[in-house]
Amino acid sequence: MIDEMKINAIQREKYLSEGYWKDITLLDCWKESVKKYSEREYVVDDRGNRYTYRQMDEAASKVAAFLRKQGVLPGDAVSFQLPIWSEFVVVTIACFMTGAVAHPIAMSYEEKELIRSMNLTESKVYFGPSFFHKTDYASRILAVRERIPSLSCVVIVGGEKPEGNGVLAFTEIMDQADTEKQEIRRTGEDLALILCTSGTTSGTKGVLLTHNNIRYSEEVFTRELGLTSEDIMFMPAPLNHATGFHHGLIAPMLIGAKVVLQQKYRCREAIDLMNRERCTFSMGATPFIYDILRELENGGGELPFLKLYLCGGAPVPGYMVRKAWSFGILLCEVYGSTESVPHVFVRPDEALELNGTTSGRPVEGVQIRVVDDEGNDVPPGVPGEELSRGPNVFVGYLKDKKITDSALDDDGWFHSGDLCVMDEAGNIRIIGRKKDMIVRSEIALFIFSSFPPNNSLLKRKRSFKLNALRKSERFFFSNISFSEILDLSANIVLCGISISFKGIVSCTIFSSGITFSTIGSTTIGSSTTGSCTCTTSIVGDTSGAGCTSGICKGLLTGIESISR
Repeated sequence: MIDEMKINAIQREKYLSEGYWKDITLLDCWKESVKKYSEREYVVDDRGNRYTYRQMDEAASKVAAFLRKQGVLPGDAVSFQLPIWSEFVVVTIACFMTGAVAHPIAMSYEEKELIRSMNLTESKVYFGPSFFHKTDYASRILAVRERIPSLSCVVIVGGEKPEGNGVLAFTEIMDQADTEKQEIRRTGEDLALILCTSGTTSGTKGVLLTHNNIRYSEEVFTRELGLTSEDIMFMPAPLNHATGFHHGLIAPMLIGAKVVLQQKYRCREAIDLMNRERCTFSMGATPFIYDILRELENGGGELPFLKLYLCGGAPVPGYMVRKAWSFGILLCEVYGSTESVPHVFVRPDEALELNGTTSGRPVEGVQIRVVDDEGNDVPPGVPGEELSRGPNVFVGYLKDKKITDSALDDDGWFHSGDLCVMDEAGNIRIIGRKKDMIVRSEIALFIFSSFPPNNSLLKRKRSFKLNALRKSERFFFSNISFSEILDLSANIVLCGISISFKGIVSCTIFSSGITFSTIGSTTIGSSTTGSCTCTTSIVGDTSGAGCTSGICKGLLTGIESISR
């Protein structure tokens, strides 16, 4: 049983009085959707599986009956390590039905992580594939089973089931006739989900989320996006992450919409799948939409039904916003974390006007502060750490009070560790991670990037960060290809330092009086010359549209040097 939760009493009363938190659970929401949308499709995957709301309810009821036979009680954890398959959804709904706490596990977890996470949650049942993407998951879980005392049963999904006591095939559960539903009583303040996240200061952490946290997050998210039961979500992101779980599964469920799952992202197949299923919106990391736009441009085709793509994990440059719109897609940046599920985003009707200059503003009910190292609020335009507080914010880390108290303060503010800048309108721009700051001889340098997997730039970045920094030093990144940089969002905060690049870079610089020396034909701000001196407080990261509101805009192409 998991019962440690940190909730500020004053904020709790506020959320209840304003109707943000309610005495309903995700199971209550599920029942309502099954009643209203029984014969509408809820989940489709690229393995040929299709479930209406009624069919999903029947399948989940069988798994729920099985869980009860295994002794799973309300508040117990059920672990599942499943790909982006429809079975993931079946197990999730079954957890709601039994009052169990869903504990989805990353496919990348190996023996050590499995032992640690499942002992922390005291999981009673594990669901996982027999074999997936060159990995024998069945052998892996059976190899560590004896080291997880609470684990009573292993269920293998797909493929052949290994022999052994307490090992069951998922098909055996689906073949059973027992769908008897037992009434359980849980509340909106009970724990519903444990999502694992890694940090820079410790190993894997279990993020505790209540029914209210999840329901509120997705109710306000879908409402402010204007989504309806007629919309169809395409979800290629892992379902054990907040993006996949909250926005891929829960958001469509709340409004009677459909979600289309792709087990392994392949760009052209994704385009074909979205067209075949008439997907109207999607959400994922920046490289997903970049790949899609590049494929459409180079390989031909269109996405006539896709009207909206929500993009997180890295800043969205203006040229991508415009490129997406050329295919009729509104590209909106979102920002959040597992602990404070995307609570900031660019509204669709503002996407073209903002053009990649911001991560957006908070949703209803969520407050944001930008603070310095002493916890004092900083003025607009000054970098600081992003703090958020609201009905969506998590209630602690599993069995780790020390780390909980360091991230979630007594007043209910979650300290993200992310650096941002807020403008006068309340929009924020994420510029990197607080812990990645390097200070040498009164010179502060932050350098942050989102790199494609296995990119050689990552190694160069790491070795670069380890260097001692001095005002006289110069740094070069050379032989950088155009496609690499389109997947790279580099943000630099500097004071009194020279830094040099070759190639193509999109960057944001905070300082005063920086001179840019460039090579090639470049537009920076309102200048089309080879160099530009800007004395505003912010420079960067979008295509040149002139300086407005203290922001000098320019896609910096072929930067050779930056100096004070």
